[in-house]
Amino acid sequence: MENLNRRVSAYRVGLDLYLPYLYEAKKRRSYDDLICADVRWLPIRPGSFDGVLCSQVIEHLSKDEGLELVQEIEAISRLRVVIGTTIGYVPYLPLDQNNNSNPFQVHKSGWAPETFYLMGYHVRFQGLKLAYGPRGFMRKVPRFLRPLLGLIPYVIAPIIYFSSRLAIYQVAHKDVQKNS
Repeated sequence: MENLNRRVSAYRVGLDLYLPYLYEAKKRRSYDDLICADVRWLPIRPGSFDGVLCSQVIEHLSKDEGLELVQEIEAISRLRVVIGTTIGYVPYLPLDQNNNSNPFQVHKSGWAPETFYLMGYHVRFQGLKLAYGPRGFMRKVPRFLRPLLGLIPYVIAPIIYFSSRLAIYQVAHKDVQKNS
């Protein structure tokens, strides 16, 4: 979000249920406003935002809850929805094993690109599965080597962008174009 803040002038609202993440976002000034809420019960009126970014959230819900969330974020967005998630079911494994304190991080569902295609989304791919997957090499190397080895997935990122077989993540986007 900090990178986006440098490139786009917009009023940004962040939402999370885990208070330490909200405190960190507030400290970094990543958002103009923050909401502590469960995405299964969004306290937001339809058409409240031009766009909604739902990144690395949907896999933490059951499949039915995730499908309901997609409908809800399409309703609160006037123009575009972007959803980032893993491809298929991938258990939550942080790169840093010391980062396990968030009880909401458990993955409960997996999402195929075809599911998003059927809902009218365009899908692109990111993250080399061999590097960032559950058994990826980035999980096995010491922290100080990660920037150097991270160049490998970075260099082949343009190929991954179009290949779900090589990627671990997908980014689905849809224009919802509602007149407000």
